[in-house]
Amino acid sequence: MWALGAGVPWRGLLLAYGLPQIPGSLRLTPGSLGVIEASLSALLVLYGLPPGSAIGATLLYRAVSYWALQPIGWACWIGVMLHADQSETSDHSPSPHG
Repeated sequence: MWALGAGVPWRGLLLAYGLPQIPGSLRLTPGSLGVIEASLSALLVLYGLPPGSAIGATLLYRAVSYWALQPIGWACWIGVMLHADQSETSDHSPSPHG
């Protein structure tokens, strides 16, 4: 919110962050896309942020907390898959001792 120049509603910030985690944990959509954004934006508006600032803060938060971590997750998945392929081929290779 500071990056956007918006005032931070300190009294409701923990609640505005925590409540969207409940429907987000249900995984109604992949990555809870849309669920988290809508509920977090609505709660920030209820705690006094203008709608434009609330949506901007929410999208910036999700860009960092969700989208910035995607490349790390994909890189880990590729690493695991490559390691599994190497382990599988080494397990099936003929033994040099017969």
